[in-house]
Amino acid sequence: MKITTAQPTPLTEPTGTRRRFEIDGVKPASEKLLEKKLRETVKKLGGLAIKFFVLSFTGFPDRIVLMPGGQIWFVELKSTGKKPSPRQEIVIAQLRKLGFTVYVIDTQELLREFLNAIQK
Repeated sequence: MKITTAQPTPLTEPTGTRRRFEIDGVKPASEKLLEKKLRETVKKLGGLAIKFFVLSFTGFPDRIVLMPGGQIWFVELKSTGKKPSPRQEIVIAQLRKLGFTVYVIDTQELLREFLNAIQK
């Protein structure tokens, strides 16, 4: 795995801010940014990306994506390089065992791949 420091630009990184890193040439993305792009794009495609809270069942994926035709996916969003917790891994495995498709997305490229897949 190659980690490099992204070069600062005057418009995006004023003096004194934290340096951004690239991992294998992939610019990092925050969970918040990925979630916003997911929500907005799914809406444009005619679907819903519902934030799902289950108080009595921890580790559930962040979003349920519902698309026309009764299509459903579960999506766990993470900041670039972050992994699901052990509890989230258990829940993801349970959902997959039940036949559901679960995506774990931590880069804009993976988000694009997901969005392309749900349009087919």
